[in-house]
Amino acid sequence: MKLKQIEMISLEDLVRRHHPYRHLHAIWDFTAVEKRLVNLDKASQVGEYGLLGVFKCLLLQYLEDLSDQELARYIQENIAAKWFCGFGLAEPTPDFFELRRARDHIGVSTLSGLLSGLQGQLQSRDYANEDMKKIDASRLIAKVQIWRERDDMIMESKQGNEASFRRRRVGQYQVEGQDDGDASAYKQPVQIEKVSACRQKDQLELLGIM
Repeated sequence: MKLKQIEMISLEDLVRRHHPYRHLHAIWDFTAVEKRLVNLDKASQVGEYGLLGVFKCLLLQYLEDLSDQELARYIQENIAAKWFCGFGLAEPTPDFFELRRARDHIGVSTLSGLLSGLQGQLQSRDYANEDMKKIDASRLIAKVQIWRERDDMIMESKQGNEASFRRRRVGQYQVEGQDDGDASAYKQPVQIEKVSACRQKDQLELLGIM
């Protein structure tokens, strides 16, 4: 099997026919979203991505409960996510700084209103449960705070891992530059707290169909 080979590939063909993102994309009408974002897009700093494409990224962030760093990697690596947001297979995607800046530029109040509008489309077509929680600014603000805290934990974990690579390991102990015979040089390895990936499955709240 050749690892490096050139083939003509259509992103459309790579996303399975019954993928949930296809179902949602067929239901949702983004016309109102585009009209609301058109003025913001002129002053945005999202460049080639376009504010609508970035908005769809933020929509997936809410659906999948991803922090900014998790979202950036998800969009970069997930084919269905690329398709949903309108990115090409080899096209660059926003990094987490750009995603965070775009969310701040749109504003939590506007963003929550747009998400709520999409939620209303599902309800009007009987695709959502009557008792699902309504999206509002206070709810979105709380989630953004959780995502920021999760990103802080990810950064701390990365820094800890980088530090551990700079140490020589001897068995289950670490030595920091001293002679191997110096017992005082040994210490237990630093335990890096793993970032919890618990998901609250907001699809059930936003969609009522997943």
